Parts: sequence; structure tokens; C-alpha cells
Amino acid sequence: MCRVLGASTSAISLRPRWQQQHHPKIQRWFQRKMRRTCRNIALKSLASKLSKASYHMRRDGVDFNEQLLFG
Repeated sequence: MCRVLGASTSAISLRPRWQQQHHPKIQRWFQRKMRRTCRNIALKSLASKLSKASYHMRRDGVDFNEQLLFG
């Protein structure tokens, strides 16, 4: 599952725009967030979600689970 987001977990938080453009679930979440707020706030929220996921993946030593993060 980690392969979905890239080679390393530290790169996850650095590439929110790439994630938003290439993953359908993330793209749907981003579009919903952008309808409620402006684009910059939505991008910041996505970066925050991905960085928190990266932290928990490293701390717990688990693979990324897109279902937990984006429903």
C-alpha cells in the first residue's frame, strides 16, 4: 500500500499537489474541500493530512491505508 503514495513516507508530505492530481479518492476529497474553502486552504489541509499520516506510519511502522484517511 505504501507504493501508492511514493517510495518513501517522508516524500508524502512534500507532494500534496501530485497526490491530489493522481489519486481519485484524494482528488474527490480535495474537490469537496475546495468547494467549502479556497484552493490554498484545501491544499494546506491536504498537506497537513498527508504529513500526519506520514508521522503515524513512521511511528507505528504500518503501511498507508487510504481508506482510513479519505474514507
